[in-house]
Amino acid sequence: MGRLQAAIAFGCALAMTSGALSARGQTSYTLPEIRLAVAPRAIAPTPPSWATTLDPPQANDDVLAFGKESVVFASDGRICSHAEATGRTNWCASPGSQPIAVATEFVYVVSSAEIEAVSQAGVTKWRYRFGAGRSSTPGTSIYATLRIWPTGGDIAFARSSGDGYVEYGELRASGILLWSTRLLGIGDAPLVRFPYGIWAVHQSGGMPLTTLQHIVRFGAAGGLGDVISTYDRAVDFTKRQALFAGDPSAEEEERSLSFQVQVLDVLTGRSSYYDLQPDYATNAAAYRNGTLGAGGEISQSIRFDAGWLYGAVGDKIYRYRLTHAPQRPLLVSREATFLGGPILGVLYASRPGGVWSLRPRERDVEARLIAPSSSPVTAFALDATTAYLGFADGHVRAVRSVDGQPTMDTYTCPATRISWSLRRLYIVCSGKHDWRIVSYPKPG
Repeated sequence: MGRLQAAIAFGCALAMTSGALSARGQTSYTLPEIRLAVAPRAIAPTPPSWATTLDPPQANDDVLAFGKESVVFASDGRICSHAEATGRTNWCASPGSQPIAVATEFVYVVSSAEIEAVSQAGVTKWRYRFGAGRSSTPGTSIYATLRIWPTGGDIAFARSSGDGYVEYGELRASGILLWSTRLLGIGDAPLVRFPYGIWAVHQSGGMPLTTLQHIVRFGAAGGLGDVISTYDRAVDFTKRQALFAGDPSAEEEERSLSFQVQVLDVLTGRSSYYDLQPDYATNAAAYRNGTLGAGGEISQSIRFDAGWLYGAVGDKIYRYRLTHAPQRPLLVSREATFLGGPILGVLYASRPGGVWSLRPRERDVEARLIAPSSSPVTAFALDATTAYLGFADGHVRAVRSVDGQPTMDTYTCPATRISWSLRRLYIVCSGKHDWRIVSYPKPG
């Protein structure tokens, strides 16, 4: 099964650990913030190419699947294909939800017990019904659920039959069951780095939930392996390491004030643990008197890039070098809501005045106000070169990561999700009475 699975799939990751880095707080330092103006550039409002209604999204799954010059989504309870350029309906298949593109087909959920695949032309290719063949969870109930995700050409699924157990498994793109395992607990979307991945399973036995991070191998020789972490969230997974955030054994205050990180070496099976507590005394005092600021769940804010760890405590964004050596973290920004990044060395944050790009450098932090606005950010997305921003007032802007220059500026309904294909940009938004999808040419 290869060096990777030999190192981690059979539980050695939990048994072989090194000591944790734990100091009661590290005092941060700051760098001068150099505010750079975005060069004036006249950009005409981008008109939409087309818009239509779609069914409300389920959970946090993607709602759009892309084919050859087409986009597929659920509308009026049916899975329909639309021409990307015009929005014209190409075809509609059976009622369903959660469409994904796999190989040359579209796969979607028909019910909590059935999956269907159709061709690019909308012709039914196969149906897979749970309870038949090797599947271990026959029947259904009003509490049953089914979710699917693409995995390097095949289809991962998690199906609850309503009794507390969930069947995790994988289907070939042809609809043949490759493997399945039945476990107690609800699973997140797997973190896929084909042919391996990490699949989090949450078990309820009180509060908080117990999270079990399973190693998984996809494909014909695949299956769900052993637990390699009990931390809350898998942040990153490569051929050399897996990084997790959020120690479940920590007290609530500590979870709100520190970055708890596990780094697993996938070649040796050894884990290193870090408990990083930036400006602990100051942040603890603010936490206790309710003035820490709204930063969300710390484990959800943690990002990792090129040896640097980024995260937010309340409304402060910090940067650490991921090392056991003594260090002081960089306080990148105050009064900020961490949106995302880094991409090309740039972080994005909502601060007074709008959305800013922040690039920490050796002697300063380069800052640009890339989207002036007093409206809250409702959607944020990044690709390799561009940041996409949606605001509660319907403003949508795309900016280049390298220099903050806008490449698109328009107004539509308040965005909740932003997606794209090679040629088109899609804004998914919740209107007063319905959900809508609005299509634009993808900014260059």
